[in-house]
Amino acid sequence: MSLKFIDESEKTNISNIENGSFQRRIEVVNEEILKIKNKTGSLRILKKFIIERLSDKILYFEGRTSFFSKFDYRLKKFYSYLEGSISSQLNENTIKSLKLKLKIINKYNKKILSLKILDDFEEIKEKFIKYTDKFLINKLVLSFFKGISTNDQKVYIEILKSFNKFLKDIGIYTTEIKLKEEPDFDCYDILTVEETDDENLIGKVADIISYPYWIEDKLISEGLVIVYSRRK
Repeated sequence: MSLKFIDESEKTNISNIENGSFQRRIEVVNEEILKIKNKTGSLRILKKFIIERLSDKILYFEGRTSFFSKFDYRLKKFYSYLEGSISSQLNENTIKSLKLKLKIINKYNKKILSLKILDDFEEIKEKFIKYTDKFLINKLVLSFFKGISTNDQKVYIEILKSFNKFLKDIGIYTTEIKLKEEPDFDCYDILTVEETDDENLIGKVADIISYPYWIEDKLISEGLVIVYSRRK
């Protein structure tokens, strides 16, 4: 597979893909995802990150007071599960990683609780999305992905299930895309391109790195894909 990296200065669009004109646009964490996926077989692991959308009334729709009380209960439940998963039987690196996750969740919780001083519920929801992306999606999803590829895979899978349940309970869900489909660039970004001679594949998905995360119909975090580009 021949890969090129995309530049932040160049806007992602179909015409650029078709012309094969891509430069670098990637963070170190995304390079790590790519390395892991090349070793493990990507879609098998990725499927474990799918979160279905709740059809009934969810936390995010509720009023200000209910929002904070129910959020606090659900986060504490996930935190307790994560804390209880740490044991001396785990790999030393796994123990360090899980303890770091506890610190991240504590920081996240403090940020959410700091929103109580705000009166505007719309502003609260806006910042809630921002902090959820920054602390949970950005920092924990990659870490779970890496953990599932280690010897402590079973522990990470169970923690991921609990994490997904927490996200689902507060109204967060993912949407999927299939291989060889054209990505929606409103919710997907391109990590790399894979060159091809097949004109029918240009601009379509060669591999899926991550799914986008949503709440209501608001995008929290973009998904990442590898797309086919015309071989130069």
